[in-house]
Amino acid sequence: QCPERISYLLFHALKDAKNGDTVEFVINLNKLQNGLYQMHKHSDPYTRNDEGKLGLNFDDINESGIQFRPGIAKTFKEAGSSMVVIDFLLCYRVPIMIKLYC
Repeated sequence: QCPERISYLLFHALKDAKNGDTVEFVINLNKLQNGLYQMHKHSDPYTRNDEGKLGLNFDDINESGIQFRPGIAKTFKEAGSSMVVIDFLLCYRVPIMIKLYC
C-alpha cells in the first residue's frame, strides 16, 4: 500500500518501455518488494538493528518514492514519549469534539 513508491517504479518502467520497434513494460519484482523485505527483517521504528539503523515502515517506503530514491531508506522519524499523545490530540481534535458533543 505504497502508491508513491509504485508510481516511482512505474515511471521508470514506462520510461524504459520503448525498446526499438516494440514496447515492453518490465517491472523488477525485487525492486517492487525491496521495502517489504527490509520491513520483514526489521520493522520496529524505535529500536536500532545490528547496523545501527531504525526499522522501516510504510511511511518510509512512500517517502522514498516521493523523493525519487532508487533504494528504500529510513526517512520518517516517529514521535516519542508524550509527543505521541499531543500529536494524536492535534490530529483528531475535530472528531473528538464531535463525538463529545453528540
